[in-house]
Amino acid sequence: MLVPRGHHDLLDLPSERAAELGAMLQRVERAIRTLDGIARVHVNKWGDGGAHLHLFLMARPEGMLQLRGSCLPLWDDVLPKLPDEVWAESARLIAAAMAKDGGTAHV
Repeated sequence: MLVPRGHHDLLDLPSERAAELGAMLQRVERAIRTLDGIARVHVNKWGDGGAHLHLFLMARPEGMLQLRGSCLPLWDDVLPKLPDEVWAESARLIAAAMAKDGGTAHV
């Protein structure tokens, strides 16, 4: 999930933050795609009245074409959960890839 530190929605995101958003989304997608077995990364925005922008990035596994498009979030409840150690290692790898592009890795 990508969330700005300030409390803004997409509509009122300050211009300087909005200008950074595309590049940041590209950085996050590149970092997620460093994981093995990822075919695509989908970006979704849900906001139901809260003044805080939340962008959800969801990785679609290779070979699972039934997960294409808007169906991907629905499958999250059906697919088996990853073991905690796999989830933690994936988070570490994504954070390291983000830091390699500049910044500090926080997991």
